[in-house]
Amino acid sequence: MKSANENIIRLLSVLSLSSLLFLTVSAQTDETNSTVTGKTNSTDAMAIQLLVDTFSFTLAAMSLGDPCQPGSYLWVTCSSDDTPRITEINLHGYSLVGVNLPDFSAMDALEKIDLGANILLGGEFPDFLANFPKLKVLYLVGTSIYGTVPMSLKKRLDNKTLQLMLPATGLCFSDEAVCPAQTETGTGTRNSPGTDGETSPGTVEETSTTNSFTPTRTKSSKKKTVPIALGTGIPIFVIFWAVVGFLAINHQKGKAAAAAGKTNGNLQDLEGAAENILPDDQGVNTDRQTHPTV
Repeated sequence: MKSANENIIRLLSVLSLSSLLFLTVSAQTDETNSTVTGKTNSTDAMAIQLLVDTFSFTLAAMSLGDPCQPGSYLWVTCSSDDTPRITEINLHGYSLVGVNLPDFSAMDALEKIDLGANILLGGEFPDFLANFPKLKVLYLVGTSIYGTVPMSLKKRLDNKTLQLMLPATGLCFSDEAVCPAQTETGTGTRNSPGTDGETSPGTVEETSTTNSFTPTRTKSSKKKTVPIALGTGIPIFVIFWAVVGFLAINHQKGKAAAAAGKTNGNLQDLEGAAENILPDDQGVNTDRQTHPTV
């Protein structure tokens, strides 16, 4: 009986020590989590949440917890400060859909904003995009954003302190509500080379400093291209069908010649067969005359 009591006491002691150890570890874990959660600059965290809420269908599942700690969101880059700041937003090709970007200009440590390759992201150009003092790269190529771009961005572009990459059409530099009327001057800008109007993210593109993103020369070049294409295509089309017709005629002639040759061959075979048959008939008649029937 005594040994049984001792075993129970030992068991209770082990359980007590295990419970104490578990509580100690839990307390340390909670303390660690309390120092990590919310460590990102609170202003940045609230501003980034505006983007998550606006594009929740795309971003909600991949934007859980703190934006920077213990690991940053896939589309966010943070500084290494004790209180991290969000320095980059990269939503290139994230299939964002909407006509109004939320104002996230409270993130005044942003250096790069890439919203490119989101064709369903439209609406007027947000003026707050000119309010980021440390912004070095603004990439909007491949979106449907239109309207006026603040002149302050053009000044930073001219001073080479900002890489500004915008859609080739639908935008102009102006502090007015609408773009000024375009003239047939042939001037304009293309902020990203190539026919598809888009460059790969992160590349440095030379951007023109004129104040129009809707060049009229694009239309004139199309007008010139159409006659050239027609003038080249029609002769090729005619020559092609002439060659096809010539080949078809020769093919028909060849078939007719082959058919005639085959007919002549058949006639010659019939004549030869007839010649082979006639001597046999004559021999039969001779035998009948030599051996007349009684």
